[in-house]
Amino acid sequence: MVFVFELGSIAAVLLWFSKNPLENKGLIWLVILAEIFRGVVCDAIWITRGYDAGSYVPFIVIHLLIITTGWWFLRQAENHLLNHA
Repeated sequence: MVFVFELGSIAAVLLWFSKNPLENKGLIWLVILAEIFRGVVCDAIWITRGYDAGSYVPFIVIHLLIITTGWWFLRQAENHLLNHA
């Protein structure tokens, strides 16, 4: 339950500050790094410790999608700012 509240809190803050992503890109990097370490790395550790890969691989894919889209949208915002400066 604590994990769910943590994710909900992070999501609420991201939505609130999404109006200006470049001024708040530290939050985006926070989520990207959390997804890498609390997501992909931790799930991979569980798999290496004998937990069912079939249960964790789908979550690794979801984490990778979140990482990729976060990075991609941040790059889009940076490129938009450069092209309209």
